Amino acid sequence: YSSLQAGFTAHLRKRLYRAVAQASWVQLTRCRASDLTHAMTGQVERAGLRTQILLSMVRDGVRALVYLGATLYLSLPVTTLLVLAGLVLVLLLGPKTRAASRLGATTSRLSGDTYRSVMEHVDGIKLAKSYGAEERSIRLFDDLADTVAEAHLRAQTAQADAKCRFDIGAALVLGVFLYVATAVLNTPAA
Repeated sequence: YSSLQAGFTAHLRKRLYRAVAQASWVQLTRCRASDLTHAMTGQVERAGLRTQILLSMVRDGVRALVYLGATLYLSLPVTTLLVLAGLVLVLLLGPKTRAASRLGATTSRLSGDTYRSVMEHVDGIKLAKSYGAEERSIRLFDDLADTVAEAHLRAQTAQADAKCRFDIGAALVLGVFLYVATAVLNTPAA
């Protein structure tokens, strides 16, 4: 996956740079340098990471289909119960997963704003120094850094909460599944 991800990331970065280099003067003057820099660095890296995640999901999906086929072959009633329990779990945890996704999108947007602000702060530090306003500049930047840290923490907490609930739900489903399979359906051990 790594070479595919790295190649795709490089392709995106080259393509984006080519588009920027070939843009008209009017289009370029409407863009901030920090936005273009952020797009060519952070956003392209995120796209590459998403590629790796997509490839992992495809791999895991194929594996799940193979496992499902094997369990269907061994016991149709037990597999049916397992699939239904999994669907119920997904439906119950959907709101938590969507909330974590929304927080992730907000964090992503905030990351771009942060990048732009950092560029502006670095560009303006000489001016702030010439007016003796370093402390004000430091205070503004500290506030920005705190806001970003809080947003990241909220997103990570929401993701961890959703994962924890899924793991607990999966363990409960597995326990019920094993009980029903052995005690109710009298499924023999393999």
